[in-house]
Amino acid sequence: MTENPLVFIVLDAFRWDYLHPRRTPFLCQLAHTSVHVEKLVTASGFSQRAALFTGAPGDVTGHLAMHRFDPEGSPFRFLSGKMWPRIVDEITRRIPGPVGRVLEARFRSRIYEKARKEARHPSTARIPLHLLPFFSVSEDLRPIQEPGALGVESIFDRLVEAELPFAYLMYPEVDGTDDATERALAARASEDRAVYLGLFSAADQRGHLHGPASTETAGACAELDWRLRRLRRVFHRAGKDPVWLVIGDHGMLEVTRRVDVLGVLRGAARRAGLVEGRDWVAFCDSTAVRIWFLTEKAAAPLASALEALADFGSVATQEIARARRIPFGDRSQGDLLWLAEPGVLVCPDYFHRRDETILGMHGYDPQVDGQKGFAVLGGPGVGRVTIPEGHLVDGCATLCDLLGLVPPSSCEGTSWVGRVVEA
Repeated sequence: MTENPLVFIVLDAFRWDYLHPRRTPFLCQLAHTSVHVEKLVTASGFSQRAALFTGAPGDVTGHLAMHRFDPEGSPFRFLSGKMWPRIVDEITRRIPGPVGRVLEARFRSRIYEKARKEARHPSTARIPLHLLPFFSVSEDLRPIQEPGALGVESIFDRLVEAELPFAYLMYPEVDGTDDATERALAARASEDRAVYLGLFSAADQRGHLHGPASTETAGACAELDWRLRRLRRVFHRAGKDPVWLVIGDHGMLEVTRRVDVLGVLRGAARRAGLVEGRDWVAFCDSTAVRIWFLTEKAAAPLASALEALADFGSVATQEIARARRIPFGDRSQGDLLWLAEPGVLVCPDYFHRRDETILGMHGYDPQVDGQKGFAVLGGPGVGRVTIPEGHLVDGCATLCDLLGLVPPSSCEGTSWVGRVVEA
């Protein structure tokens, strides 16, 4: 347990090999003088926060992606049976450019605000409006830092039990810009907190738009390093010498191929006389497609249609799900789950505009090197050690060790602290 405050920073999509002495000197100094987990195996899918704060993978927490199938509990169920969402979908599909985007954004904003009565952050993403009532959000039904919000015990349950004050300054508690996060952390630095938690997203945003090997993504890494250096000065001016735990929660791969899975499914559905939203529904994540069969006749033709996409991906079997720690047999995650091969982008998906070119993506097999993040832990009392590979769930156990807490009951991680804290 450290008596110094803990600053815990997640660098979204900061890949393990983004560290560079000239580009990221602050992070490299931490890596070379204290604890450096060279490669960090991420969690499957898009629910890294759940894995990080509970110490448990998706087959334990039930979290896999931002949205899940839940018609009865959907915060968007007020749209059920209404015709205008389908009309708006058709109009905005036919109106190209800024006019269509502005019109769509206005409708989505109004839906979001009404749905907030039942969910903390009911993102509509790019889900067709008429299909929204089938889905709910996964991690964000309640503020994630509330006890019990993630379905199993989390580090926040332990913090509340121990009455340790903390400042949770991650999206959506602060707006989605890194400037806002830095300002929020700086403003709270003088407060008496056991742990300050923040998230920066520049590497993720630039990586998606420009690719992980781009100069733009390299520039984002340099900016993030500057932000951390500025925050260190802020804490020092406040009379504090924190322990720093910085985690790149996952990596990013270059997009090399694209596949229209939804088009294949809709073509097969038309030939079989199936109606989307009555006989079947799908959710297109960027690297996976989840399908639900609402009538028995939908299963065979849609499953058969995916066989033609064997060069781009495959249907998850129980063995694959077990290896990747993916929820299997949980209907909220799909009656059938199709997983893209590394580098394959599902396009269109339910997160990006059709006219938006995405050059980098994550959410593939966590064991692929380019999907791995990193971790550094440094500060008073922390010795120097290099750990070749760790796991994202270790972050929870490490946080608990640093704060003198018993890990959550479902935590499977192993703390890095016992290997590195000097006697």
